Amino acid sequence: MASVPANGIWMTPSDALSPLSLTPKHSHLRTHVTQTPSKTSREGSEIQVVLKKVLGSTTSSASGFDCNPSTSSFAFCAGSTAVLAHVDPELNITQKFFRAQSGSSRSQYVSSHSDSSPASQTPESYSRLATSLRRKTLGIRSAGSPRIEPGVSPGRANVRQKTRAASCVSLSPDGRFLAVGETGYNPRILIFSTVPESSTAPLACLTEHTFGIRCLAFSRDSRWLCSFGEPNDGFVYLWSINPKNGTAKLHSSNKCISPVHDIAWMGGSIVSVGTRHVKVWRPDQTAPPSPSKTKYRFDTEPTVPPSPGPRTLQGRNCILGPLIEATFTCVRAISETKAVMCAERGAVCILDDGDRTQKLCKVFNVDFGVRCLAVDRSTEQLWVAGSGTDVRLFQFADLVQPEALLRQHRSASNSTDSTVSIMDTLLGPVALGYLSNHLIAIDGTRSIRILSRVGEEVRWAENSSTKEVRAHGCPVMGVGLLPTPNPQDSEFFTWSSDGTVIFWTKDGISEASMDIPLEQPSFDEEAELNELAVVRASHDGRFFAAGDKSGVLRVSEGTEWAEPSTLKAHHGDINDIAVVRSSHETSLIASCGRDRTVQVFELRSSELHLIQTIDQHGSSVNHVLFLDEGSTLLSSSSDRTIIIHTLVLADDSMAYIPSRIITLKSSPMSMCTMWDDPTVLVVSTIDKQVYKHEINTARQVQGIHLTDNDNNESLLLDSIGTRTFNIAGEALPILIGVSSTDKSLRVLDFGSGMTIAKEYGHSEGISGVAVMKRDDGGEDSGYTLVSTGLDGTVMLWNLSQTTIPADQDAPTTPSKNTPTFSQPPLRRVISRSALSEYQKSLEANGIPALPLAPGRSSSPSRLRKKPSRISLATPAPKLAPVTLPNTPCPPIPRRPHLSQSPTLASPITMERQRPPFTEANRTKSASNINDLNSAAEQLCRSLRAFRKQLASSSEGLRADTARELEKELAIAGRVVGPRNRRAMVASEADMGDLLGDYSERLARMVEEKVNLGLGRRRGSEDWLERSAGVGERGGDGVVEGEGDGVVEERGVGRGKDQMRRLADASEEEEMGRRGSA
Repeated sequence: MASVPANGIWMTPSDALSPLSLTPKHSHLRTHVTQTPSKTSREGSEIQVVLKKVLGSTTSSASGFDCNPSTSSFAFCAGSTAVLAHVDPELNITQKFFRAQSGSSRSQYVSSHSDSSPASQTPESYSRLATSLRRKTLGIRSAGSPRIEPGVSPGRANVRQKTRAASCVSLSPDGRFLAVGETGYNPRILIFSTVPESSTAPLACLTEHTFGIRCLAFSRDSRWLCSFGEPNDGFVYLWSINPKNGTAKLHSSNKCISPVHDIAWMGGSIVSVGTRHVKVWRPDQTAPPSPSKTKYRFDTEPTVPPSPGPRTLQGRNCILGPLIEATFTCVRAISETKAVMCAERGAVCILDDGDRTQKLCKVFNVDFGVRCLAVDRSTEQLWVAGSGTDVRLFQFADLVQPEALLRQHRSASNSTDSTVSIMDTLLGPVALGYLSNHLIAIDGTRSIRILSRVGEEVRWAENSSTKEVRAHGCPVMGVGLLPTPNPQDSEFFTWSSDGTVIFWTKDGISEASMDIPLEQPSFDEEAELNELAVVRASHDGRFFAAGDKSGVLRVSEGTEWAEPSTLKAHHGDINDIAVVRSSHETSLIASCGRDRTVQVFELRSSELHLIQTIDQHGSSVNHVLFLDEGSTLLSSSSDRTIIIHTLVLADDSMAYIPSRIITLKSSPMSMCTMWDDPTVLVVSTIDKQVYKHEINTARQVQGIHLTDNDNNESLLLDSIGTRTFNIAGEALPILIGVSSTDKSLRVLDFGSGMTIAKEYGHSEGISGVAVMKRDDGGEDSGYTLVSTGLDGTVMLWNLSQTTIPADQDAPTTPSKNTPTFSQPPLRRVISRSALSEYQKSLEANGIPALPLAPGRSSSPSRLRKKPSRISLATPAPKLAPVTLPNTPCPPIPRRPHLSQSPTLASPITMERQRPPFTEANRTKSASNINDLNSAAEQLCRSLRAFRKQLASSSEGLRADTARELEKELAIAGRVVGPRNRRAMVASEADMGDLLGDYSERLARMVEEKVNLGLGRRRGSEDWLERSAGVGERGGDGVVEGEGDGVVEERGVGRGKDQMRRLADASEEEEMGRRGSA
């Protein structure tokens, strides 16, 4: 059953080859180094996105279009791409594309740098040229561009230059080169080779201009290229082109701040026209010397060497006379000394420079504003076109003869003998060119029309030989896919903001179109113009549903919108529409808008009936999606939620009830289902993440962070879709998305989120992408991508698999042409074991051989530690220990009733009684043990090193050496084993004896401590009894105090001192015992 994802993905009925459509909605976010195609994880294959066809153009003036009659080709601008189209006799058009960033080319380009430029003097009044000269004097030049060599990486600085729009083009008359100019800050002039089977990488990149390039023109001999910048740039440059390789070198330059609209070569001079501007530039003329006074011989100044900068391009303005307020739009040369130019108010003028007088005169007026003109020198005819409804033909004789000046005030309608009406359209052409018998025009809708001549007339739509390539004349808002078969016999359709819907085949051929009527606000109201926002087709392509910015929903059957079913669905913009077939007679249509609601309608008998209004969201609802034949409805909103609604049927009614809610960390940008599993929802969010959720449980399955491989930056995808791509027999899940931040089309690995392939082509934001299955019947089958841009172009891309040559990823080897001195030296070192084999063979033959020198140690020799010169010569004096005077304490009176405790030696006394520790006290057994242990440690380290060397070496041991090594290891093991066991037994016995001695001594210490405590308690009790008796008798034991009336008992004080001394003695005794233990 068909289902429409919320991001505009149209999936046809259950079919393995059903296409995928992605159309991002309006959001608040919307307002190249040649990229090498990224490789996938499968070796030997990669996915590439290659531009196949461009529908439409961004050419808006005569400078963005050029023709070359010698090769039957013409060039025009389309977004950031320059298209070179070739017309065959059957009026079939084949296109070739040239861009600054080409994903299909592996060549790189670099910025321009200086080449040897002729020296001449540059005017000091021009600050720009003076700055350039100062840079050149210091060796920092940028006056030319060399030939581009593959493999040169321009670095990360050019990443932001991938989406620059092409503003002007110029074809060389010899048909070998194409020059493309860019817009914006620091634009480039790119020179490409137009030779068949040549690379699309630029041959030269010129970066002298600073702000936009307005016009480009090759000379008639293809050896010179002239470029004019925007008024903000204010400079004109003349480049010398190498006809062999296309490299450019700056020849001369000058300042030009007038708005220039078109330029042309007239012989060896350049004519530029613009707003109140007509000027002739002469490259072959040198600057006249400035007048100066006569100087005496002794007053001469030293000669200043000429400046190494470019020459000054000499130019002189023409006298406009009555045309002082005219704005000239186009100019073409009709001879080596004459040129024709036209003004936007219809004036046709001729410039005569036969004797370098630059005479400008108006020949006549036409009744429409002239935008462009074309010249055919072979037939001496001139075609003039503009904003009117006619394209008129004139003969050269009418322009150059003096009698033609009499007709300058005659109305063009009275001159029927020399004008032919050939165009019946409301929008006149903006660019015009002539190719042998064909007239090429780009009209106001950016459509390309090819007309064939029939005698003196050229018919536009009436002639069957007329070829037209349709296009939208305004921003294209999206793309949708059609089921097959359908009444329109088309594969997809696109719609623009003005309500135009065009149906296309898979090859980009327009089959039909329709116009959706849009109601516009009155001019009195201060409101924006109404625009078509979204269009969806039914499952069989028989009816279409459209929504605009005013909230009106229209449904009509077929391509006729005479009486559609119209109703007001929302208060603001309609962001998305979903259509699903509910039964054989009815269909369900869901729409969402900025008013935070979702409207569900049922289409019965070409009439819309409102079923339900869902207002569960708290912010703008951006996407809706039907699943399971309408039984499930998903809606995503900027409030960071996705609500899953379930259809509930009653007797004669239906309703959608919220069943589950998916809460996200940030606002969703787009959502769709997995290509091979419709129960899994894929959501891209504004925080540059992609999440997978199970629809049945609303549980998050996976989160992917999107990154760019080239600069490791995060990606924000406005629209996503999933597919599987077969690479080397394996199905690789891929994610196709649109990034409006850098206007790129990307293919990413769904598992890792890394970019597999990316391309740039649109100069404005990409509004929609559709994916169609391409089955060519071969191994190159893949997908066709259709992208629409806000620049009014539609581009078709081929997404296919490319096989990488086997030798492409192989390691590089020195070439035969590499100089010998730059190659690495040869080395072949023979191991010591191999040398010992050779030595044994010599000894076996009776030839004496010298012993092998010890091998060089891998570790460096240990350096002797040297004292620092900064340290002091005399060491710091050492402080002697301070000895305290040993003053004897007063004797303590002994009492006969107190038990005398044994005298214990203090730890300090014990330390003084120990003998001094010297080197002579070491015994021989200790030294032998230390030597034996160090030898054992060294032997272990040697064995570990030998084991590692044996494991890493491919050489084997000799049989006798292996047996000897095994024998020695066995003997050592038998000797070490018993000794180790004896040492373990001895250590255990010693430990037992120590524990026994310590336990006995610990028991004695506890017993002595207990006895000492009992003695202290008994002595203190007896002494207190005696002191109490003395106090009762009085005597000399009581002393009366004076002053405060306090009486102190002397006997009690002496008793306290005695108890303190006993406690100190016991503590010393305990410390002595601990020290002995």
